[in-house]
Amino acid sequence: MTIPWHFTPQPADLPIEQVRERFDHPEMPEKMELICGNIFWDDTQRFHLFGLLIEDLGTEAVESLPPETSSDILSVAAIGNRR
Repeated sequence: MTIPWHFTPQPADLPIEQVRERFDHPEMPEKMELICGNIFWDDTQRFHLFGLLIEDLGTEAVESLPPETSSDILSVAAIGNRR
């Protein structure tokens, strides 16, 4: 089951049902924990949390970072959105 992310310049204003779907998604980590030097068990969990953060902040917040940083972050977000 794939989450249809809504990456917009401003923070996404999602209906509560969509927010709950994201938090209840089977690949969404339930808690943060350090496992062998990594947060979460795998990249899928990391991408899901990353997607939530970008939706919550909006892409403008990411783009306001130094160009090399924002470009890298948005590239990773695009990869996660295709999963």
